[in-house]
Amino acid sequence: MTEARRLMLRKEAKDMFLHGYHGYLNNAFPKDELNPVACSGRGPDRQNANNINVNDVLGDFSLTLIDALDTLAVMREPELFRQAIEMVKRYVHDFNINSRVQVFEVNIRVLGALLSGHLYASDPALKSVVKGYKGELLTMAEDLGKRLMKAFENTPTGIPWPRVNLRKGVLHDESSETCVAGAGSLLLEFGVLSRLTGDRSYEKAARRTISELWNRKSKIGLMGNTINITSGQWMSAMTGIGAGTDSFYEYLLKSYILLGDEEYLDMYETSQEAIRRNLLHDSRYFYKHVNLHDGTLLAHWVDSLSAFMPGVQVLGGDLESAIKNHLYYYNIWRKYQAIPERFDFVQQAVAIANYPLRPEFIESNYFLYRATKDPFYLQVGEMVLRDLQTYTKTKCGWASLQSVIDKKHEDRMESFALSETIKYLYLLFDEENLLHHELKDSNFVFTTEGHILNLPSKEQYKGSRRASAVCKPYRPPETFLKSIPYRPDADFARQMVGTREDIRDILQPDPKGFCEKPTLEVERVVVEFVGPPKKTFFEDDEDDDTTPSEDRQQSEREQPKELTVIPVEEGVFVNKIVGVKMLIQYDDLLNGYRAVKVADHPLSLNCNVYIEQKSMKPLWDSYQRAQEAYLRVFRTYPSSSAHDDAEKDLLVTPADFGCWRPKTVDYSQNSGPDVHETSLEDHLDQSIPQQWQQPMMAPDSAAAIAEAVAKRIKTKRLVRLKDNEMGCRPYTSAQADRIRDKMVVVDRGGCLFILKAYYAQAAGAHSVVVVNTEDKTFAMTGPSSKESPPASGSSSGNVIGEGIHDDDIDIHAVMISRSGGKLLLDWIREDEKFTSSSSSSETTESEDIGLAAGIVQRKLTKEEIASARLSYNSLPIVNVFSISVPATAVG
Repeated sequence: MTEARRLMLRKEAKDMFLHGYHGYLNNAFPKDELNPVACSGRGPDRQNANNINVNDVLGDFSLTLIDALDTLAVMREPELFRQAIEMVKRYVHDFNINSRVQVFEVNIRVLGALLSGHLYASDPALKSVVKGYKGELLTMAEDLGKRLMKAFENTPTGIPWPRVNLRKGVLHDESSETCVAGAGSLLLEFGVLSRLTGDRSYEKAARRTISELWNRKSKIGLMGNTINITSGQWMSAMTGIGAGTDSFYEYLLKSYILLGDEEYLDMYETSQEAIRRNLLHDSRYFYKHVNLHDGTLLAHWVDSLSAFMPGVQVLGGDLESAIKNHLYYYNIWRKYQAIPERFDFVQQAVAIANYPLRPEFIESNYFLYRATKDPFYLQVGEMVLRDLQTYTKTKCGWASLQSVIDKKHEDRMESFALSETIKYLYLLFDEENLLHHELKDSNFVFTTEGHILNLPSKEQYKGSRRASAVCKPYRPPETFLKSIPYRPDADFARQMVGTREDIRDILQPDPKGFCEKPTLEVERVVVEFVGPPKKTFFEDDEDDDTTPSEDRQQSEREQPKELTVIPVEEGVFVNKIVGVKMLIQYDDLLNGYRAVKVADHPLSLNCNVYIEQKSMKPLWDSYQRAQEAYLRVFRTYPSSSAHDDAEKDLLVTPADFGCWRPKTVDYSQNSGPDVHETSLEDHLDQSIPQQWQQPMMAPDSAAAIAEAVAKRIKTKRLVRLKDNEMGCRPYTSAQADRIRDKMVVVDRGGCLFILKAYYAQAAGAHSVVVVNTEDKTFAMTGPSSKESPPASGSSSGNVIGEGIHDDDIDIHAVMISRSGGKLLLDWIREDEKFTSSSSSSETTESEDIGLAAGIVQRKLTKEEIASARLSYNSLPIVNVFSISVPATAVG
């Protein structure tokens, strides 16, 4: 990796942090966390005390701000660091708060952050001293430490209660079950607090807990997962290195490094031997979950928290194990662009799909780069950075993923996203950081929350240390190419995970120094871009006299008649997008496809395809057509009461056949208080919402009605024929009179979709709305060519409608979900009752009165249009770009 690229990635990592940090301050502070989708704040769930997923962590103490303190110092943002300290002093100042929190979470996220922030603000060796700082963060840390010490009261084993109320202490109904990691990961923070305050009680309590847990390990040397603090009995037989035990092992080694007590190094090495003997999979690439008493396999999944282990193994000097374990998680990330909470290593599939922006894999990647300086780990960091930017960014922060498969966002940004995940990404590319120079050989450690703790030599444990270094120098393997991906066994990890093969995985070095041609197959496919259906038009003004056919003829006149591909210095230039045939190849590193041939022109790795920008309108139209579309329904009725024109949007999907000429709407600017953007979930309740149970009324005044109608889009009346509900029969003359220039609503089933549209068009309908039988919508399709067999009367038994071609349909055809359709049909029945009961036929026949609708679609922003890219299988073709070329430049 070049120096310029490394510095660019460092800047991007800092920008990622600042995006999330300022998003929190602007939208959530002083609450604990940011909801990055809603751009709002989140605090403890006061309504549900048992919501431990939230309440264990959030306590009304501006958690994200405190947790991010030392990240600001690490990224050399002195003014933001100073401001953050001032905000913590002003808005938090102490922890006399009626919040029941988990001791472990508050210790690592809050106490550790306050201590690290204090060290950066006061220790000249860290080069971030804050002028005027008087130790306020340490005072707050001591206040919090005293409150956490309540967890050690009334426990016969010395193992702390798992939760404590910061104001009241341990509550009388508190659970006595805790996990090994929760109870045994206190010593770093409690030890530093003791050394800085002179009060040894914190360190003494944490040390006793480790001893009590250690003395209860099984006969085969394994720690359990959960334990009863009263009886000291293990609560579950299953154990592993992930959730429930992970940071216990981490803190054994780091307690030795920071505090200098050799006892913890002995414990760490003993535990590692038991782990290798009982938990290490036969492949030697990952660790299992087994019975802690006899080592029998109890589960066939690994969890994302286990990805911390390579980083710890680096510190312990076991680089070979660290490299292999990291490769396993690296391939899981490559497969899903994140690491799911659980991965089934037998099925090679996701077991629990969410990804809450966890840092463990990124942390281990950082430690491996520091130990080996192999540029492979920088490339892994760039991969992670790009995936986070692509799949988790929101307008105000970074969102967790509900699923690594569909990448749907969860509205939560946990504080460790800023204190760990992005911090480790930044440090990976920040070679100049003092942690990598002045403090490289000191005793500093990262806590399990990523906080940096170090102690002056006078505060360290006075016992002896081992003479030899913990971490041995790295020696790369003796291969032609010494980077990690070229290890003879590197591909084995990919095969165990089931990650798709990439071209870089199969390039083999030639003895002469050249690369052989790949001998294994990679995914290649020929694609041709045809654009959206021909009758797709988007105008800013619907009140034009241009017919669809005239629009299409004008569009075709503007397109070049012949496709021209011209070789240029860095690839090829193509004069139009429609009709371009490309051979594309999957590129795993970029998570997309790369064009490798255009027409008869092969492209090398660094070549691009440049397409004339004016010819890109079909691409933009395809993107626009793919946006969410709505049936905007208006219900306006006469009354002597005040006017209130009701308006509602119902989600629909356009058919692949027929005309598509919606009104495009910028929802971010044009949606008023009476406009409701809706989605499928809004209609899962089958009952009519309360506000729609009675028709909205407009005044009798024709002028008032006209004023209301003038404000809305062009609409057509909605009708439903009881004697042709499926629309699968030709409409009679009388029926045609009823649906002419209107939107006819029909049920799904009985015939081909295109036949419903064909019969409605023949009767003069403006549009056909098909109500689905399920609570979802999809794009209805029709026959693909004029050569389809004849329709009716055929002896071959063809389905009626097969002879109708897509181009035969000139009206709109859309599908609405079952629940949305039920709502619509209820309104149609109400409208029919009003029409039949009205005494004025002139009033009921007016287009301004009653039930009407128009079709609208979310309008693409200029930014979205500018970033539109050719894609295949929902992945971009990464080396295709549009450029503007003067007409005289192309012969």
